Amino acid sequence: MEKKQGQITGLVSPLLESIRMKKIKKIVHGGDILDYGCGYGRLSEKIPFDTYTGVDLDTSVLSFAKDRNSNLQNIAFFSTEEFELINKRYDFIVLSAVIEHFKDPVIILKMLKARLKKQGKIIITTPTHFANTILDFGSRIGIFSRCAFNEHNQIFSKNDFYDIAKILNLKVIKYSRFECGMNQLVVFSDG
Repeated sequence: MEKKQGQITGLVSPLLESIRMKKIKKIVHGGDILDYGCGYGRLSEKIPFDTYTGVDLDTSVLSFAKDRNSNLQNIAFFSTEEFELINKRYDFIVLSAVIEHFKDPVIILKMLKARLKKQGKIIITTPTHFANTILDFGSRIGIFSRCAFNEHNQIFSKNDFYDIAKILNLKVIKYSRFECGMNQLVVFSDG
């Protein structure tokens, strides 16, 4: 079952995912959406879109996402390798609970910035440093996904996001914490 759900396997993980989706839904209001690190594509069921593109490393999860969302129009799923061949720009690029897994997030974000339409937004949710300790303990006892926690490469602070924005020549137009300070939302824009 873990493969079908991606990393949403801990006891509380589906609730936390749902809270992240609600935060993202407040920002996304249609248009062309790129869900980078889409897992099984649940975001496609929660937000309005003209087109939805889901990208993920895990091809077995992508197969499940394709089957799960086969009844939806204007939706496509690609592996990261396949996505490199796609030449499309997006109004919103969403990285929900994924940036902490990247070995070099700035390189990935540079590539994604090149995929933004003018006035487009990159929306990121990721755990805070405070959450990391709790996630470690909770993942050991099955409350949160152990697999997801073990794959964390970097935990970001608010200042880290402002530094990344400068490197990428983007603006932080929104920053907030939620889930009692355990998670954070950042929105980058080019204008």
